[in-house]
Amino acid sequence: MQIGLSLGRQGRRRAAAAPVHIFVIAGQSNALGRAADDSVDSYPAGTIEYGAGDSWAPVGPRLYHGAWSTDEALALPAAGANFGWDRAFAAAYAAENPGVTVGLIGVADGGTGFVTNQWNKGQPSYTQAVARIAAALAARPAGAVLKGILWHQGENDGVTAGGPAAYDAALMQFLTDFRADTGTTDVPFVLGGHVFATGYYNSEIQRTIQSIPNRVPLTGYADVSSPVEATIFDAVHLDAASLRRFGPQYLRGLKAAAANTGLGGTGPITAGTPVLYQIPGTTPATHTASGLALGTPAPDRLILAAVTCRGTNARWPVSLTIGGVDAVRVGEPASGSSQCGVTLFQAEVPEGATGELAVAFSGSVNTNQSAVLLLPVYGARPGIATNDGFGSAKGGTAHGTALGCEVDVAAGDLVFAAAAGIASSSPAATGTLNLAGSQTLAHAGSNMCSQIGFAIAAAAEDGRAVTASFSKTVNYPSVAAMVLRPR
Repeated sequence: MQIGLSLGRQGRRRAAAAPVHIFVIAGQSNALGRAADDSVDSYPAGTIEYGAGDSWAPVGPRLYHGAWSTDEALALPAAGANFGWDRAFAAAYAAENPGVTVGLIGVADGGTGFVTNQWNKGQPSYTQAVARIAAALAARPAGAVLKGILWHQGENDGVTAGGPAAYDAALMQFLTDFRADTGTTDVPFVLGGHVFATGYYNSEIQRTIQSIPNRVPLTGYADVSSPVEATIFDAVHLDAASLRRFGPQYLRGLKAAAANTGLGGTGPITAGTPVLYQIPGTTPATHTASGLALGTPAPDRLILAAVTCRGTNARWPVSLTIGGVDAVRVGEPASGSSQCGVTLFQAEVPEGATGELAVAFSGSVNTNQSAVLLLPVYGARPGIATNDGFGSAKGGTAHGTALGCEVDVAAGDLVFAAAAGIASSSPAATGTLNLAGSQTLAHAGSNMCSQIGFAIAAAAEDGRAVTASFSKTVNYPSVAAMVLRPR
């Protein structure tokens, strides 16, 4: 009798093909990527794209976005400029999903917008993108699944007459039309934020992008300020270092979008005890502190923060970490020469009753004229409630004793605000915000003060006034407010 193992045809098992997860990369030039390729990073092994041959193939050095944009993409700013955040996203996704093949469909088109008639339904970029996605999905490998649409756009609308005012309605309509026409109503959609302090930044557009996840299910936000504010190499385009950081933020936004199946309830939102921390002495570019009270740990805890600072030259915080979590900047900082700037942040910090704080500024700030104000809150959704859920204002020298801004609120929303100003002579001014829980920090060794306040809205208000009042005339004051919606 012969005993053995047959290795014949019937005894072999065919290895299962790796699952393929497909992502659409859409928008304008910052979705294409303009940074020169320094060859530090590469796509993860096995990454495929819907390429120039209208078929799936191994990805090239630069993601192909269709015949309408290829020549422009490769020519600007140089032939070697083929590095985009899609490469860093693919690497981050593959690292968290071992054994998965990443597939990419590029449909971005540089210099395009809504007000310039490219991304609205029936217009060129829209039509080309929809057709290209349909063709790519029809030809996809067996079993491949579309997992997300990753979008970065809005700079063109921000610098075109009429663009900012029309952007909110245009983007909302686009999301409805594009998802319907591509059959992706159940697919997560992630929108990327914009770099502050460029000629193309527009506050209205940034507010719309940040608020979409609180208005449209299965959407998420990719933060351009985490873990540190992105930088550019020309007037508008992210440099290679920023693109490496930005790619993983799309993965972070993708997870949030997948979990964003409802738009919240009626509350309640509750708040913990505010923390007012003055940063001591002359502050260099970075500062750390430990042992700060962060309230009671909970899965739904958000830490809201306001960073106030003043410098002879324009200064603002470019990075904030709370309890080991990279905070997301909300809106934009109030920058300007000698401005007592206020920048708002939020961080999801579920664990730890105390934590470390780390803040980095765009440069050194004046002695005893910077602070971090913290407020733990529970039962609030991350991100601003609507595109009118952020407001800010700033004043000049000898401004006066009051400064305000407006935000829209619904019943049950949380309004969080902070303000700062410097008196012309010591002692420092004191003051209040017209919100419950208002507190003032008079900076020791300085004539600057910072204020924090919050309130739960009892009723809806279209244009609620948030006002900071000071005990004396202040110079270069700032105020900023944001609105959070109940979970």
